[in-house]
This record gives sequence, C-alpha cells and structure tokens, in this order.
Amino acid sequence: MKKNIRYNIVLLLLMVEAVLIPAFAQMPEIKLGQSISFEEYLNRVAKKNLSYLAEKLNVSIADAEVIARKIFPDPELEFEAGNETFSLGVSYSLEMGNKRGARIKLARTQAELEKLVLQQGFQDLRAEAADLFLEAILQRELLEVQKSSYEYMYQLSQSDSLRYVSGEITENDVRQSKLEAVTLLNTVYSQEAAYHSALVLLNKHMGMSADTLHIPLGNWEELSRDFALSDLVKAGLDNRIDLLVAQKSTEVTTREYKLTRAERRPDIGVSVSYERNWNGFLPPSRSATAGVAVPLTFSNIKRSCKSCKVSDCPIGDNGKRYGIADTGRDNPGLVQL
Repeated sequence: MKKNIRYNIVLLLLMVEAVLIPAFAQMPEIKLGQSISFEEYLNRVAKKNLSYLAEKLNVSIADAEVIARKIFPDPELEFEAGNETFSLGVSYSLEMGNKRGARIKLARTQAELEKLVLQQGFQDLRAEAADLFLEAILQRELLEVQKSSYEYMYQLSQSDSLRYVSGEITENDVRQSKLEAVTLLNTVYSQEAAYHSALVLLNKHMGMSADTLHIPLGNWEELSRDFALSDLVKAGLDNRIDLLVAQKSTEVTTREYKLTRAERRPDIGVSVSYERNWNGFLPPSRSATAGVAVPLTFSNIKRSCKSCKVSDCPIGDNGKRYGIADTGRDNPGLVQL
C-alpha cells in the first residue's frame, strides 16, 4: 500500500514537471528591431528628440525679438475737421536716453543666453541619453545572468526528480528544487520587464514609438577611457556651460537695469500741422503750426532708489532677486543679500 502511494506521488510530480516547468520555460520572445550603435543612437537623439526640438524654438523666438527691437516708433497722422476749418498734422515721439539701443542690447544678450541654455540642455540630454544606453546594456547583461541561473536550476530540478525516483533524496528536496526553479523564473520575467523598459526609454529619447525596440551594441570592455585630472579641470573652467550661463544671466540683469534707467528719461514729442478754412479759397485762409512737447517728470527727481519703497523702485522684484543696488553710475552693483 505504501509502495503504491509512493509511486502515485512520483507520478504526480512528474506530471507537474512535464506540464508546468516546460510551460514556464517557453518564455515569449522580445520583438526587437535592428541593432544600434552608440554613435548612431546619439545622432538620432540630437535630430529627433522632441524636447530638444522644442527648445530650439526659443532661440528662434529670441532672434525674432532682436529684429523687433530694431524697429523705430511709428509716427502718428492726425486729421481734424470742423464746420469751417480742417487740420492735418504729423506727430512723432523722440526717444531720449538711447532707449532703442538699450532694448537692442538687451534682446541680443537674451538671445545669446537662450543659445547657451539650449547648449546646456543639449549636453544634459546627451549625458542622460548615454546613461540610458549604458543602463540598457546593464539590464541586458543582468537578464542573461538570470536566464543562466534559471536554466541551471531547471536542470537541477529535473535531476532531483530522477534521484527521488531512485530513492537518493527525499520528497521535500524535490519540491524545494522545483520551487527555486519557479522563483528564478519569476526573477527572469521581472528582469525581462526591466530590459523592455530600458529599451522603451531609448526609443523615447530618439523620438520613436515603442512598436519596435532597438538593441544597443557594445559591452563593458569597450568603455574604458583614461583621463588626466589637470586637463579635465582646465576644460571645465574654460568650457563649463553652466558657468557661461551664469555669467550671461548676470549680463542680462545688467542690461535690464540699464534699460530701466533709460526708460525713466522722458520722451520729446514733435508735431507739425496745417490748418485751412473750408470757405477761404478767395483769399485762402490757412495757417501752419509746429510744436514740441516735453513732459515734466516730477516723479524722477530722486536719482537713486535707496530712499524709495521696493514697490516704487523701477528695478522691482528683479533687483531684489539678483541683488542689484543703484551705485549712482550706469553700471549696477551687486550686493550680498
């Protein structure tokens, strides 16, 4: 009786092994496309990344702003008519304090800042793309390790089944080996999902859909490079893009301050008009007038913002943010907040 029970248990385990383990072993194949090298991958990122292409539009907008700042103010044409007279005049506002030049310099500096910001974003994008490429290679190598471990444990579970039939090991040992094989199979599935996610991120940075995934080429042996610390420090001080952006941001703040000072100076209005009587043709009754309008800016009597309120200061919140104080000259001073 005990012998029959033992053979029934062995038969049941063999059936479970024949049905479940091979079913788990038949893992679905990943739908992959062609292989892609690191250089080709970075080229596609530079040409088709949607975020980078959107940032390029900011540079175009800044260049268009420079052109718009070069336009002179338009004159005004005035026409008035009454029962007996009519008048025709032209007026123009003369900007004092070189406001137009200050606006052009500010727009050019902002355009240069946008180009530096775009370059900084491109460098960050390349660094992130390179990190994702290496991460995909890492996930692929880990997947191969997990597959190798599972295949080894699967073969061990099969050999344990045969050893149990011959009476060399107990039933608990067979169950333990099968459980470990199934556990490793679940680990393989998890690693395969991580590998899929890494490949999807590669397609996302290349501006491509996730229908067909690309296999990254390369291995860890090809990534070894030697650097000299002195050369890296020198290159960082000369070409560090974030330092250039910080310097250009300071220059933009200085240009904004100068434009604010220039806009405080009043504009002069010049007008010329011609007036004539409707019925005064014989003899004609006509007159010509010319005038100059100069505003009296009593609000600009104070030469600095040291004694005025923050809300009345022409610098406003920008001066508080960047730490700008009026030094009584054209160039602002930077103070410690």
